[in-house]
Amino acid sequence: MNNPLLLTLEIIEALGFDDISLDALTVGFELAPATVKRYLAEARLLGADIVSSRVGGVWVYELRNWPAIKARTLRWIELEKTRSLL
Repeated sequence: MNNPLLLTLEIIEALGFDDISLDALTVGFELAPATVKRYLAEARLLGADIVSSRVGGVWVYELRNWPAIKARTLRWIELEKTRSLL
């Protein structure tokens, strides 16, 4: 994927469905752990309230404000996917 903003938004969307481990994010988005953490940091800068906790030796991420950001996030994803000069 060549659009880092879209990827950040899609990670936010994924966290809106359920808490996700770092391992699951790395596999699901085919990214290195450090890269996932950078996208999570960017998501936080955009306003996503993402918290991490260690559960059974695994880092898990939770999005706490999904209801407040859901509509804007989904709309932004749609706009990013259809962005074109045509």
